[in-house]
Amino acid sequence: MPSVESFTVAYDAVNEFMTFSEGDTITGTVTLALSKETSVQSLFIKAKGDANVRWSHRSGGHTYTYSAHTRYFKLKEFLIPESASETVLPQGIHVYRFSFQIPPGSMPSFFRGTHGKIVYKLEAKLLRSWKMNSTAEKEIKFVSKCVPNLHSLMSPQVGSTNKKMGFFSKGHVHMDVTVDRIGYAAGISGHQLCF
Repeated sequence: MPSVESFTVAYDAVNEFMTFSEGDTITGTVTLALSKETSVQSLFIKAKGDANVRWSHRSGGHTYTYSAHTRYFKLKEFLIPESASETVLPQGIHVYRFSFQIPPGSMPSFFRGTHGKIVYKLEAKLLRSWKMNSTAEKEIKFVSKCVPNLHSLMSPQVGSTNKKMGFFSKGHVHMDVTVDRIGYAAGISGHQLCF
């Protein structure tokens, strides 16, 4: 019978959408349920943000594959510190609190696509001698506060179109449209890069 019955990560919501942004603090718990007394080398949790892309194309008789990785941040907190002697935990449920502050800066929102993904997550790891490491993960919905190249979104836009119409009768429709900028968002002025 395995000594680790369950190993989970949970975080506290900071808003109704369960999203986080630059500078927010993520708090939560790591819960470890043990069926018997267990010796532990260490227990830690990481908060990290990574982008990975991968795509291929054929040219002639060859396939070329490209990939790239970017790390936005990686934070680590020990819940049971590493030491020369192991920590013995009794049977039962053990709950550990954690807290991370997401670093400030311009980072993209979470994303999953055909050729890549931007993932922010919490990852807890339990290390024991002569045993496989136990891992628990929980994705974070990260929504960036920053809008890249905001000044280009503030330029006026003009467009026009002509359309032939006809079903029961025929005619032409002409439309001219002018807007004072490309992008709109609540609370953004033309001088702000982040909201």
